[in-house]
Parts: sequence; C-alpha cells; structure tokens
Amino acid sequence: MQKRQTLAQKTWSHWQKIRDKFTENQWRFLLFCLVAGFILAFAAERTRQLQKPVQLEEQTKIITEEKKEAPKPEKAEKPQEKKQEPELVREVQPAYPTWPLEGDIVRKQGWFRSEAGDWRYHNGIDIGAPLGTKVQAARSGKIVEIGQDSTLGQFLKVESGDIITVYGHLSAVVGQVGESVKQGQVIAYSGESGASPGAALHFSVLIGGEAVDPELWLKTPH
Repeated sequence: MQKRQTLAQKTWSHWQKIRDKFTENQWRFLLFCLVAGFILAFAAERTRQLQKPVQLEEQTKIITEEKKEAPKPEKAEKPQEKKQEPELVREVQPAYPTWPLEGDIVRKQGWFRSEAGDWRYHNGIDIGAPLGTKVQAARSGKIVEIGQDSTLGQFLKVESGDIITVYGHLSAVVGQVGESVKQGQVIAYSGESGASPGAALHFSVLIGGEAVDPELWLKTPH
C-alpha cells in the first residue's frame, strides 16, 4: 500500500512539473486545439461515411445500365440435320426368265390338228411332266386370276408389269389372287386338267395383250 501511494505521489509530482511549464492561456489553447481536432476528425469521418453509400449506389447503377445496354448474344441456330430418306430396295430379277418346270415340250405354239380332225391354234406350249411336279413363277409379279377352263383346266395367271404369264392343266394352285410371288417361287403343281395331251403344264405369255412364243421369250433376256 505504501508503495502504491509513493508511485501516485511521484506521478502527481511529475504532472505538476509539466503543468507549471505552461501558462493558463497556453493550456486553454492546447485544449481548444484538441477539441477542434476531435471535431474536425469526427466531421471528416462522418462525411466519408455519408459519401460512401452514394458512390456504391452510383457504381451499382452504372454497372446495371451497362448490363442492360450490353447486347444479348444471339443464340446460334442449331444446324438442321438432314433426314436421310430410306433407300428404296428394289428386287433385281435375273436377266432370263425361269422355266416353270423341267421337261420336254410335247406341244408347241401354233396350229395343230385335234383328235376330232379339225385345226386348232395352240396359244402357248405344253411341257410334259409327271403329275404333281412343282411349277415355278417364270417372273416375279402378282397373281391376278385363278380359275377353271374347258381347255386350260385349272389355271393361274401372274402379272409382271405389261407381261402376263399363264399356267394351265394344273392339279393344284399355291397362293391366292392379289398375292405377290417371286421368280422361281412354287405357285402350282402340274396335272392333266382341261384339254391336256396328258400329264403336262400349259404355259403361255401375253405382252401388252398379244401372245408371244414362250420358247423364244424364255430364251431371251428381259
């Protein structure tokens, strides 16, 4: 306790020495300077705080205006993909027609004397073959007619563009009218129906409605 009082006394003694160095007017001037400096510092700080938001607001406004004025980048148009149309697959037929079946020609196209003794025109060829032999389509096409005839017996017609092939003396038919068939496809079975010279297949060809020699047609590329 005694030490603390001694320290306080020394501090007060030191202060008195400092105080005595200045007159009363000097002390008043010093106090005025301190107060004036404090006021000026306070005023400057207050001014700075008031100006700062304004500057920030102005800067924000400028940035906002620049964003508004800046032109928006145009969206690049996506290139339209070309749709690839499916290629039409066309069936390539063999150059030569297919013989409807294998066998010897027992009656050619042209005039012949019938068993009754009269002359008749044979519009096609007859190919001899055992009963039930498979008959193939000479050309690809569509079945347009199936029927019975006193001369042809059971017959079938296939249309291939402007060509119609006729198959007669049949024992059975495979398929139905409106059905598409391919070259070489089995479409019937040989027989001896109608005015047949025996077990055979009648085969004739019409081009544009006109009969042509089937032998030449079968040997000619199409």
